[in-house]
Amino acid sequence: MLVTGDVLLDPASFRKLAVAITAAAVVLLAFWAIGRRRRGVSDEVSRRTSATTGRP
Repeated sequence: MLVTGDVLLDPASFRKLAVAITAAAVVLLAFWAIGRRRRGVSDEVSRRTSATTGRP
């Protein structure tokens, strides 16, 4: 059984845990960005901004 204290004390396990958490965060961020782009949120924001400021 893996105990949290063992992971935090063992440098190799801690490094693996840190890499896994970082990789998961990168994947989630990529999916979020792709979904945002597909929905056209950035286009909508630019349209709204140009409508309120009068600039293209």
